[in-house]
Amino acid sequence: LNLPITPVTDIVVHQKDLVLSTMGRSFWILDDLSPLHQSGSVEVTQPGFLFAPRPALRLRYAVGPRELSEAEYPSPGTYFDYYLPSAPSTDVVLEILDRSGKRLRRFSSADPADSTQVAALKAMRRFEVETPGLPRLSKTAGHHRFRWDFSMAGPWDPSPARAGRGGPWVAPGIYQVRLIVGDWSATRPVRVLPDPRLTKEGLTPLDYRAQLTTALAARDLVSAVKVLVANLAERRKTETNPRWTELAATLTAGPGRYPTPRLAEQAEYLYRMTLSADQRLGRDVTERLAELREQLAKAEAAFKDTAP
Repeated sequence: LNLPITPVTDIVVHQKDLVLSTMGRSFWILDDLSPLHQSGSVEVTQPGFLFAPRPALRLRYAVGPRELSEAEYPSPGTYFDYYLPSAPSTDVVLEILDRSGKRLRRFSSADPADSTQVAALKAMRRFEVETPGLPRLSKTAGHHRFRWDFSMAGPWDPSPARAGRGGPWVAPGIYQVRLIVGDWSATRPVRVLPDPRLTKEGLTPLDYRAQLTTALAARDLVSAVKVLVANLAERRKTETNPRWTELAATLTAGPGRYPTPRLAEQAEYLYRMTLSADQRLGRDVTERLAELREQLAKAEAAFKDTAP
């Protein structure tokens, strides 16, 4: 891989990572040797093989630009390894399921713009976004590694490239990963472990689940506001009505350096706040969410009442 030509002074396997001590080139780590431990089980006569993932720690940390002297860390998430004996003629699909089998995420080797699932916009029905614009699965022959960042789908957006991005993280627990190649599929359990530092500080499984429930409600609020804004913009293209302008002013901030945040911006802010850290959310969050939902209901009613 990217290991330079240098003397290796020591080798150790730590938590299924291969750690190398080098002469003058610091420590180098080959992350997750789990596939090597299972390589004897690969069935090359099948369309694919899904390796059992190791338990993943649900850790939040920033990964960004760094100095050459600073350590390079892998991005947060859990990694799924799969093997394709040959390039399939069909799409390759990877699904994340909860313990009961309900699908939480879906990734595909198809064009991401085509794989984003959104209900008809103008009907204002419930929207379903399961796939972000990126990443895509690889379907070439050989071994592949795919990272899932623990996130569920993010808010709906009129741009397919942005739809589904920035979703809330699942709570620690037992999940499933399913690889689908044509009519063939394989499923493996996935353990998502809590940050032990937060457990030590008193964050409980109930706190994680409560935060996720609130974040999903805030995500759906953001999506619903965006759907309404998009519908209103379409209506204003073909119809002239002063009430459309009045309604638009209550939904989004106007121009200027310091515009007053409206419903769309306030919903986005509340949603981002629920994702900022793993924490026990205060009562003010749920109360504010209820207030914004009430504002949205009034705006949707005004839109329907003004429609011809």
